[in-house]
Amino acid sequence: MTLAGRGAVVTGGSRGIGAAVARALAGAGARVVIAARHTAEAETLAAALRQARQEVVSARCDAADTVSVTELASHAPRLARPVDILVHTPRSA
Repeated sequence: MTLAGRGAVVTGGSRGIGAAVARALAGAGARVVIAARHTAEAETLAAALRQARQEVVSARCDAADTVSVTELASHAPRLARPVDILVHTPRSA
């Protein structure tokens, strides 16, 4: 399956299932925004995927914070160009 030309946002994407989903989407050709509270971990994963020539960026987002989610929603279309896929996998507090 190819996702070339598709944009994806993965919340909770810095660890666990979210990170695995982000890797899979990027591997299938999607432009991926890895959104997470743990920005250093998200950027480490994004950098590793970019080294593999995949289009990935990281963004800070706390899914429990309305302002943070609103900010991600306003920036995600520009980052993912456009958002076709949303995977919501945040870890509960």
